[in-house]
Amino acid sequence: MLDYPNEVSTVLFVGTCNLRCRFCQNLPLLSMKDLDFKNNIIPKLISRKQMIDHIIISGGECLFDPKIKDYVTYLNDKGFKVGIHTNGMNFDILKNIIDDIRFVGMDIKTTYEKYKSKKISKNINEIMNIEKSISLILSKNVKYDFRTTLYPDYVNLKDLKQIAILLKLGGVKEYNLQKYIPIRENEINYSNEDINNFKNELDNIIKTNIRGLI
Repeated sequence: MLDYPNEVSTVLFVGTCNLRCRFCQNLPLLSMKDLDFKNNIIPKLISRKQMIDHIIISGGECLFDPKIKDYVTYLNDKGFKVGIHTNGMNFDILKNIIDDIRFVGMDIKTTYEKYKSKKISKNINEIMNIEKSISLILSKNVKYDFRTTLYPDYVNLKDLKQIAILLKLGGVKEYNLQKYIPIRENEINYSNEDINNFKNELDNIIKTNIRGLI
């Protein structure tokens, strides 16, 4: 996963999320007690300020953390450059903080139809916010990264083409595919050959990159 383009960064994970993706490696975060941000986290970051000045707030889903605006404001005040990882489904909060961040990494899990059919989300309003968030990100002076994790139960080539077309029509220049890293035994996964074939097909729609091949 790309945390901050071409820069060394520290990633802060929050324990809130509106989704329950089966491939998520961070589900244990949702049951963990939050640390005191100002007293436990900020002092450690400041002590390492000479080595790290880019902070990424991730999750979970950071835009559903009620303190996200405070986090961003406080980090900016301390001189850090702030970015986020998001699923783009909390448009109002994204709109509220986007002028205060430098980077948005947005994960598009699958097609709108499969968000519902695979029980990733049943909230139609949140699902429709994805396209609004894409437009907002592109309208701002912010670095961005639009990506999809290649979890076989959530996306196939037809789904990826649908996502690629959505991004292309929205004005996105590049699309990134991330190989799924299995978290259970005997999981079905796409081969490197499969993924390269996806890239070749999607390159006909939008410039496509691959991450995570070994």
